[in-house]
Amino acid sequence: MISALVVDDERMVRQGLQSLTNWDAYEISFVGEAKDGIQALRFLSKQAVDVMFVDITMPNMNGFELMKRVQELHPQVKFVILTCHHEFDYAQEALQLGAIDYIVKTLLNRDNVDETAKRIVSRLKRETERKHETVPLYNGGLYMYRPLAAPFTSFENQLIASNSLVVKELGRSWFRLETSAVSIPQESLLFELQELGQFVVMPQCGKKAEEIEPWLIEHGERLLFYYSDAGGSRCFHLSEEELLGLMKQLTAVDQREQQKFFNELEQYRWLLYPQEWNAWTKRVKQLQPQPSYLQQLCNQFYRQVVLSINIAEPYIDVPEQPDTSCWKTVEHWLQQFSVLLRSRMGDLSFSHEVMLCMIKAIRYMHQQIALELNQNDIAYQVGMSRSYFSQCFKRFFGVSFGIVLRELRIDAAKQMLVRTQLSISEIANRVGFVDHKYFSRTFKAQFGVYPTEYRSLHYELR
Repeated sequence: MISALVVDDERMVRQGLQSLTNWDAYEISFVGEAKDGIQALRFLSKQAVDVMFVDITMPNMNGFELMKRVQELHPQVKFVILTCHHEFDYAQEALQLGAIDYIVKTLLNRDNVDETAKRIVSRLKRETERKHETVPLYNGGLYMYRPLAAPFTSFENQLIASNSLVVKELGRSWFRLETSAVSIPQESLLFELQELGQFVVMPQCGKKAEEIEPWLIEHGERLLFYYSDAGGSRCFHLSEEELLGLMKQLTAVDQREQQKFFNELEQYRWLLYPQEWNAWTKRVKQLQPQPSYLQQLCNQFYRQVVLSINIAEPYIDVPEQPDTSCWKTVEHWLQQFSVLLRSRMGDLSFSHEVMLCMIKAIRYMHQQIALELNQNDIAYQVGMSRSYFSQCFKRFFGVSFGIVLRELRIDAAKQMLVRTQLSISEIANRVGFVDHKYFSRTFKAQFGVYPTEYRSLHYELR
């Protein structure tokens, strides 16, 4: 059983924390409480505890001072910080002092406490197991890929610090992890850090780091994309033989062959003809083009075609939002999308050529979203008469050309609102709205909030 002490100058907080969940279910038992640091130190002099829940701001002795005193007198004690929302920046300092987690008191609820309890138990058990491990030290290279390039959170910084790691940024979302600790078992380290990003574990071999790292920066994203399992494994282990083979294979890129592949891809025949699908997937595995192109393609097909079909026919069986983490999941999603198109082609009695025209039309509309588009322009681009194009387009998507175009523009605007700092007026112009006020009214009519509110809500949730 893990023994715990709660230290907070507010009685309601002390009692509320203990009553919010069934701590016994997590093998945590509160053996006492204290209203300030002085009482806490007196309690510890009589009874040992494993974990202290400590408020940062208290009279007589604040949380930071208490943690330092306890570390000197009772180094085995772990800390969980209790903080208010406006004190959140202080939590980072506390984590650097050795706290294993924190709870925001203004967000104190059962779900919040349950999640924290799970993390505390998991962390303490791992530390206990680590003391008894005899796994040999890993003396190779440990590299981390973090595609969003977001700054590390306080909790992530604490994980890094508690493992005595130094994170060196290499470029293109790649980092090298170094340690000054005398003993960090390989599997424990990777398990501890797996939420930070994807890892490539390399051996120490004849190749020097100055040769491996530029290769990893240049080709590492393709390595993770094409050779990772569909199960979403966060760690990629390479033997010396595998490393040398992949360095040779991924470096040999024929630019002319890749350009030919992309030209063929834009014809979309591989989506409708099973034989061409097999040939296309074989080419992907041979050429291994940049993952970002295939990832964007999946996401665009989903937003431009799948969601557009679902506007009028919400009950039709369509692929869910794609998982683009690796080639196996991308291939699976594109195969589902191909089945959807061929099924729709049969239901509507469309020829292959008409279906290809529909795909090319929706892609062209998205690419030229800022222009003043009309059906005459699109029909000309795909080689159909205006009347026949209009008829086929409405049958394929189930709604009129104007509704689909509006949905594409609003979707493109949503992406810009959350991914850029462009003004509302500039976003409106970039998605084909001449009047930004009309754009804002249209956006609110569909989502219930104005574009500025949508952007604010998104950043609050990040």
